[in-house]
Amino acid sequence: MNKTYFALALLFTFSINFIFSQNFTIPGEVSVDGEFKKGFFSEELNEYTNSLNFKYSDSGEIIDLFNSENIVFKINSKRNLYKTLNVEGYIHPFILIVDGKASFYKDIKSKNFYIQNESRNSKVVKLEPFKSSKKNSRNAGILSLIFEDCISVRSQIEKEDINESTVIQLTNGYNKCPEYADGFQLSNKQKKEQEYLRQPSIYSLDFGGTLAFNNFDSQIPFLQNESTKSNNVGYGAFVSFNVSPTYFNQLRDILYFDISVSYNIAPEFEVEFYDVSRANFLINVSPTYYFLRDRKLNPFARANFGINYTNYELVKNEESIFRDVEGTRKSFIFGIEAGVQFNRQFELALLYQPKSKEKYTIFLNNTFEIDNSIIALKASYIINFSKD
Repeated sequence: MNKTYFALALLFTFSINFIFSQNFTIPGEVSVDGEFKKGFFSEELNEYTNSLNFKYSDSGEIIDLFNSENIVFKINSKRNLYKTLNVEGYIHPFILIVDGKASFYKDIKSKNFYIQNESRNSKVVKLEPFKSSKKNSRNAGILSLIFEDCISVRSQIEKEDINESTVIQLTNGYNKCPEYADGFQLSNKQKKEQEYLRQPSIYSLDFGGTLAFNNFDSQIPFLQNESTKSNNVGYGAFVSFNVSPTYFNQLRDILYFDISVSYNIAPEFEVEFYDVSRANFLINVSPTYYFLRDRKLNPFARANFGINYTNYELVKNEESIFRDVEGTRKSFIFGIEAGVQFNRQFELALLYQPKSKEKYTIFLNNTFEIDNSIIALKASYIINFSKD
């Protein structure tokens, strides 16, 4: 027992001697009840500091800042304000960047950023590392909760890139919020988005036909100096699946994506060396914009981006010195449409498809070339699956 008391006495004596043997030479101040009191720190504060004591000038009292939570202090040689925080069970100083109802901190050691809303008794929350000029969705979610009772500040979060200067601005704005809500309230924009999310996606199916006015310029370059012009009227049928998804928000039921397949036949036409017959199978992806969605007569514009599979047959005529050629070729096409929808049940449209070149090998490396442009009338019946 005597040995135990002797060991404790030695430990106590060593601790007292260690504290009083420290050199308190670095001037600074510690906040007590909102008022700063002068004194001296035991050593410089940096990322490698593992212990720091402060001695009051008036009373001589010494406090251990690595064991004292929520102590605000400043060091005369530094411009920063500091505060000791207990993060994950470890108390140490942080740079206090913004102080108030909500406070913004930077860890001296790890350089990580933290935020806290003391008025709502929130914990000190670590923010994700800031990415230059890129909005971080997790940080935006954290800030939305920290600032949840100030609608004016919370509504700004979605408009900003989340970085250090942005968080400083938002935290200062929150601390000066003109009106704090009693509980969580949605901003007008968030209310609108919630309303959009409750609206289902809209689907429809079109069945229709096409009357196409084809313009052909054909030529065998190594034999002919000029192209031969031909015109004919073709016809076709198509089916289209159309969707305006929920996540289009305010563009829902205005902007649609259409996926269509069509089959088109052009009558045979004659050129100098060949009788040409063609049929097309076409797959299109088409964004479509409706201008007056709530009207019975609703004009629209559509852009078509597609893959065109052409079944062709070139049958030599009496003047031809070449062989017959047939097969299938793939090409990419583009077209634009303008039209009107009637009472959500019928559509009429005018299609223009610019010239696209087709090349068919007829002898060795010699080709027969066709430039084909189309103006077409389209009519369709619409089956609507869902709306509101």
